[in-house]
Amino acid sequence: MTNLQKKIVTAFAILVTTAFVTAGLANRSIDSNYTLKFSTSAASGTFSGLKGLVAFYPEDLNKSKIEVTVDATSVNTGSSLKDTHAKSEEWLNTGKYPLIKFTSTTFKKQNDRFIINGNMELRGVVKPVEIPFTYKEENGKAIFSGTFSINRSDYGVSGSGLKAKIVGENVKVNFNIPTGKI
Repeated sequence: MTNLQKKIVTAFAILVTTAFVTAGLANRSIDSNYTLKFSTSAASGTFSGLKGLVAFYPEDLNKSKIEVTVDATSVNTGSSLKDTHAKSEEWLNTGKYPLIKFTSTTFKKQNDRFIINGNMELRGVVKPVEIPFTYKEENGKAIFSGTFSINRSDYGVSGSGLKAKIVGENVKVNFNIPTGKI
């Protein structure tokens, strides 16, 4: 075998190996019509505009990575007055902070579910968050489902007066996110 033939065979082997590795990636796109649900003691609603990278490997969690943003300006409580308050400077301050961000740091399996640890940024404040979730594949889609809570005051979402007391400190987030392969 000549040097040229060896180089061609080596290049072909690298190309084939790369193709197989790339084909095994679990990169996923988030359904663009998806809404994220939230609730407090006195308010509930949705956010839309969830975007980002979802690379999930249930058999090798060390390779997994999730980086997502949600459009904070999309808050929808079903009441335009509540939406205006939610977007204001004392609540979400969407004029200055239009995105809510989450970046994973670690994943672990626990019984029949997974736990993702990561950092959530809301109003420019970054705090660690632990999110339990389940994962299943059906009809070519992967579905990530779970519930977690945050304390809104930890992120400077303070509100004022009676409204702040009525709304409560804890915000519960429910998700059932359908994703497709990229």
